Amino acid sequence: MSPESIALVFGCLLLLIGIVGGGLELKELKVPQVNWATRLVTLVAGIAFIGVGLKGQFAQKAALSQGVQASQQGVQASQQGVQASQQGVQASQQSLVEVPPAPPVKPVAGGTSSGRAHSDTLFFMTRQVTELDLQGKSNWELDVMRNEIHARYGRRFARADLQEYFDKQSWYTPRYEIGAFPSRLLSPLQERNAQFILEYQQRTHTK
Repeated sequence: MSPESIALVFGCLLLLIGIVGGGLELKELKVPQVNWATRLVTLVAGIAFIGVGLKGQFAQKAALSQGVQASQQGVQASQQGVQASQQGVQASQQSLVEVPPAPPVKPVAGGTSSGRAHSDTLFFMTRQVTELDLQGKSNWELDVMRNEIHARYGRRFARADLQEYFDKQSWYTPRYEIGAFPSRLLSPLQERNAQFILEYQQRTHTK
């Protein structure tokens, strides 16, 4: 039994003695008859002990309630931590989606009509191609330049000569089967350059 419960029981007993004036006999407990002064003191003491006992009971209930609330908050915090962990796992999985690597910096074909190397490497990948860039090149060189725009992203080729040529390049890593190359990998500039080179070939290298 807790001290608060003992104080509550003792206070009730004193309050009973103060009311009835003693003369009680409960099993081995005998309370003789007391006078009015003693009864008054007993009443006050009984009320005081009852107050102490009730206050302690209320304090215990409040502490228990706070403990339950703290436990619930801990459970909620744990659930939020699990959710945050799951979101982190999802973000990690999304980051694992394959992204095609940027084209290497060293070109295989390129140059100006005069044969001088461009100051910017892979010019047909990074800037707009002009006719000056294409003048003086053979049809094969133009084929290589135009198709290298796709080869840099891992495209395979139906033409055996082109496939054999790119297979020998150290930067070439075939990723996409013939007919399955996603054109969205090319930037608008790269798509424009490939079409420009093709149209130039049709004007200058066809009979």
